[in-house]
Amino acid sequence: MSSRSRRNNRNSVAPINQKPTSNNNRSSLLLHAEKRSEIRSGPIPSPDDLSIYNNIIPNGADRIMRMAESQAEHRQQLEKMAMQSNIVRSKSGQLFGFLLNLVALFGFIFLAATQSQIEGMIGTLATLILGLVYYWVVYKNRQKELEKNSTNKIPEK
Repeated sequence: MSSRSRRNNRNSVAPINQKPTSNNNRSSLLLHAEKRSEIRSGPIPSPDDLSIYNNIIPNGADRIMRMAESQAEHRQQLEKMAMQSNIVRSKSGQLFGFLLNLVALFGFIFLAATQSQIEGMIGTLATLILGLVYYWVVYKNRQKELEKNSTNKIPEK
């Protein structure tokens, strides 16, 4: 591009508050705006911010890192305790359900053996069937929960 055409291009652009002087010499004004935003999540600031903290507070960056590490360790301990309590609750629920079913089963077997055979047999079969149905429903619900939780996870990059 020659210097003359550059000069013409410079002269053909109208200032923002003025209109072009002629229809043949219409010019367009191109504005470029850029917006930059940064989103951070978690207790650790950006490296630039860490260096600023370090300049303001003696060992500021180190203190912030230690705080973030202790917070992460505390959160992991809480998650571990919650998981252990869920395991204990699940096992105790299974044990109590099994014992209740066993007592009912032996009660109906005793009823069938000593007094009324028909009612005892019906009760025994009903206890077995209800126990199996309950186990199947709970198992299916847990499977659906596990599938739902596994699909809600954020995929790793």
